[in-house]
Amino acid sequence: MTEASLLPGIYWQLTCWYRPDEIALRMASLSVLGQFSGILDSLLTYGLCYIHRRKGPASWRWAYIICGLIGIVESVWLFFYFPDFPDSPPSRRQFLTPEEGAFLVARLPPNAARSSDRIFDWPAIRRQLKSPLLWGFSFFALCMNSSLYGLSFWLPTIISSFGLTKGPKSQLLNIPSAVVSIISSLSLSWWLDHDTRTSRPLFMLSGATALIGTFLGMVFCKSSGGLYALILLAQAFAALMTCALLPLRSQSLRESTSAAFITAFQNAWGQIPGLYTAQVFQTKYAPRYAVSYSVSIVFIVGLMSASLFIWYFQYDVEKQTREIARLRREEGKKNIVVGEDIKI
Repeated sequence: MTEASLLPGIYWQLTCWYRPDEIALRMASLSVLGQFSGILDSLLTYGLCYIHRRKGPASWRWAYIICGLIGIVESVWLFFYFPDFPDSPPSRRQFLTPEEGAFLVARLPPNAARSSDRIFDWPAIRRQLKSPLLWGFSFFALCMNSSLYGLSFWLPTIISSFGLTKGPKSQLLNIPSAVVSIISSLSLSWWLDHDTRTSRPLFMLSGATALIGTFLGMVFCKSSGGLYALILLAQAFAALMTCALLPLRSQSLRESTSAAFITAFQNAWGQIPGLYTAQVFQTKYAPRYAVSYSVSIVFIVGLMSASLFIWYFQYDVEKQTREIARLRREEGKKNIVVGEDIKI
């Protein structure tokens, strides 16, 4: 319950500081840090596995204690020093001058949230609940996590079942998967922020198509080493599919007073797979998890349908965002400030 608002809150606040055509790399940094934490967790659990004490907490409890204490210290610091909006009033949390804050706000699109906006607006939320884009993105999030939990949440169990190594060392096999995900996410997000020709839904569809091929290989592959290699390859294709999602969504947050609700609503749909994917990835399907990845393919087909649905309703806005980004970069090379008077 306490963690639920963290991720959608971060995603929403990034839209208050960055434009849709430059936000992909910033949003990808969150998932990259999540993958990096997976590396730290693997090293931490590997070391804690060698704790053998007759008294005191078990080794797995120490993992919660250590991570929890880090989170408490960081949250206290954030409460006192983390800023709200670029144009927030001067305070101990505002590190920008009024002129710098005004400049950052001026370069944002009209639909970005401002410090002067209303805090909560029920009519705006009711309007958004009628939006086909809200339901399209929510269904995409549902299908995406349903298909990718096998590459994230259940991955340590899956890798352990391969039998490539035994004991605590199996935790270290999670590290290459995280490294591939980090490199792919940063590279593809940088490309997204600099490419103005390719439609973002096309990125999502390309990644989904490649991921289906990889999952099919995992269904029929009988080699543990081959399965592990396919998992590493799948991480790269998953990054191609997911890196474009949140930047694309930020383009269509029409009313800033309901933007946080929209982000949280979509994220909530993405949590639903946690209710049933444990049944999909039961250990009785190990080590190939052929049944599990066959089910994942069905969900990928569903998210591809959602991508086409989103593309249909957001075609003009997505194309306009790329065109504005192209003009800004061309004129920026001439040291000319580019303004805009376009409703998104």
